[in-house]
Amino acid sequence: MLEQLYETAPMVDRACLDGDELLGVMRARLAQVARVQAELMADMVAVLERYRVEGTPAALAEGAFEAAAWEIAAALRWTRRATEGWLALAEEVTGRLPALHIALLAGEIDVPRARVFVSELSAVDDPVARGIVDRLLPVAAGLTTGQLGARIRKLVTTVDPEQAQARYEIGVAGRRVECQMASDGTATVSGWGLPADRAASASERVDALAKAAKCAGDPRSMDQLRADTFLSLLNGDYDGPAPVYRRGVVELTVPLATLLGLSDGPGELAGWGPVVADVARQVADAQRETATWRFSVLDAEGRLVQHGITRRRPVAADEATVRVRDRRCVFPGCRVPASRCDIDHRRRYADGGLSTVENLEPLCRRHHRAKDGGGWSLFHLGDSHYLWTSPLGQSYLVSPEPLQPP
Repeated sequence: MLEQLYETAPMVDRACLDGDELLGVMRARLAQVARVQAELMADMVAVLERYRVEGTPAALAEGAFEAAAWEIAAALRWTRRATEGWLALAEEVTGRLPALHIALLAGEIDVPRARVFVSELSAVDDPVARGIVDRLLPVAAGLTTGQLGARIRKLVTTVDPEQAQARYEIGVAGRRVECQMASDGTATVSGWGLPADRAASASERVDALAKAAKCAGDPRSMDQLRADTFLSLLNGDYDGPAPVYRRGVVELTVPLATLLGLSDGPGELAGWGPVVADVARQVADAQRETATWRFSVLDAEGRLVQHGITRRRPVAADEATVRVRDRRCVFPGCRVPASRCDIDHRRRYADGGLSTVENLEPLCRRHHRAKDGGGWSLFHLGDSHYLWTSPLGQSYLVSPEPLQPP
């Protein structure tokens, strides 16, 4: 079916298509683009090889990449930066990670996903990188680039924790703050190479302060409040409402074996992704006296069996279990942490729906609106599998990720 759509897509009259057919044509075009871009990458690498062939002047051969980039940029009227980026990607895809090129030629993934693989695996040894590509390629098309990047990082950290720790330390050693002017006269202040736990805590604190201001009646949008709060904290002139005393909150999931020093399996910061074992242990130690500690019992596949709290504190047990079970908004591709989501009743509370684990799921505010008034339908298929149906009649299956690899 996909091949037929691919062949006929250029002559399609979109006005005659129903929603299913229109989305099918769109997918076929994306596969077509991936095939053409894969061939373009092969063409670029062929140009590069011409500059590396025997007999090429030594000075030119040593700078073959730069020379080939000049050639390609002139032929395509591209900028140097764009050309070098594409040529570097083409080398990785066709040479170091050839399975990506095969998948692109088959229309199974697109270039943005290929870039994620290349970027996340750039510092990983070739055999390990190829093994991770082979493992994740079958599911890559069903993941957003953000989800795919998180999966790759977790596998890298699990497969080679010592190398992951070394890369993390090198990255943090190069931490810096940059300020750049944009063409419209505004400025961007960015922090690079920051410790993941402190960055997550700082971001959560800015969000909490912005929410406090919004609840106090501030008319600015949440994005404006976050930006203004960020600058005020840096400038030292913040005078907004509570929680000014409150430290940033870190939500960490970490295997017990890692905490006990029996394993170097990674932890995970909610909404951010995996962190190396040493960072997970440091975060846990820093929160030892003040944090609310909860436990989760998993089955052999890494799925949640039971969840509870280790201290006697008031807590909505069912809601807490739902947030741990699903971890994120259950809309396809959404990565908003469950801690920032609404807890939605599958059967409405007004219709007699109970506030039990079986009748609850986390939805971010945007996708909660999509379900309640945007024409989307949500069906629970059991074991945290969700089926969404769009206003165009398309169905999207959301399958749970294990809390820990099986």
